[in-house]
Amino acid sequence: MAAGFCSSLKAVLLAILLTATLQGCAESHMAKIKDADARIQPKSNEATIVFFRTTKFIGAALVSPIFDITDGELKFVGSLTSGKKLAYTRRADKTARFMVLTWSDEIQTGDWPAEFMDAKLVPEKTYFSRVELIKKGNRRYSLVPTRVDDPELEGHLERTSWIQNTLKSRQWAEGNMVLFKRRMDSDLPIYDTSINKPTLGPDYGR
Repeated sequence: MAAGFCSSLKAVLLAILLTATLQGCAESHMAKIKDADARIQPKSNEATIVFFRTTKFIGAALVSPIFDITDGELKFVGSLTSGKKLAYTRRADKTARFMVLTWSDEIQTGDWPAEFMDAKLVPEKTYFSRVELIKKGNRRYSLVPTRVDDPELEGHLERTSWIQNTLKSRQWAEGNMVLFKRRMDSDLPIYDTSINKPTLGPDYGR
């Protein structure tokens, strides 16, 4: 009995250690910043979107690279791991479109479809999008429009810490851009034909 328990405990500890190791490698591309250093106040012609990913054990070793693809080109927003959030500011002059991928250094993006979200932004407002793991079928991360009156929003924001891009994260994105674009070109036509597209409505912000 004791031997069986010890074996189970060792397996659990090994899984936790492996996840922490993988996640640590993923996080090395982005830099943690203090709350006071996070710039989320948009200018008069801009809007800010805060992307956040809650802390969960399942999928913790996976990275969620996010892109602004509004103009048909891939603009790297940043990469999220569990328990992190980042702010992205852009012009609020048209309906924006974002893409998220699911990435690990071993598997990369080949096995996971891209997910997309539209955003109808109003100048000088801040919006929120949860990056959430889809558990059905082929597990992957998606962008979930989140209203400011969502009762869980403030708790999620309090339990996540700010990160921002670094030279290394931008170089990593640039080095893998061919893979990212291939994924976008493959999956975006499917999204374009869908009826119920995930959308941040103009009244979702504050």
